[in-house]
Amino acid sequence: MRARTAIARLRSLRIALALPALLALAACAGEPDALAIQSSLEQMHQEWAEQQRQNLDASRPRSLVAGLPRLDLGTEARLDLRITGVRKRSCRPAAGELLGYVCVAEVHASIAGHKPVARTIQGRFVSGWSQWVARDVQPVEVN
Repeated sequence: MRARTAIARLRSLRIALALPALLALAACAGEPDALAIQSSLEQMHQEWAEQQRQNLDASRPRSLVAGLPRLDLGTEARLDLRITGVRKRSCRPAAGELLGYVCVAEVHASIAGHKPVARTIQGRFVSGWSQWVARDVQPVEVN
């Protein structure tokens, strides 16, 4: 009798623990909102900018004074993109074997020393473990 009660309690506990996880997965099943698109575009740009910095460092001669950082303010200013706003226009599930959603959005951004710009982009946005990830982003011609 005690064994049956213990098994019943264990099953109840498993259900109680599984329910929040299932609800969390269900909440993530929808398409990305404007904030998720902005965050994933910022992450994509940060990764690209870091790769550019590494390429520049590799092409520069070794410093005479080891350990001192080499800081090029002009390059840093060109790599410092600020996305000031995103307006999602549309999203649809990606076609075929591809994961995520293909979304069109208007992106407002600025770079130090330049006028702010607005561009329409299209990209595929895939839900990752903790955030959306931007893939295949390209500008869209607007008439």
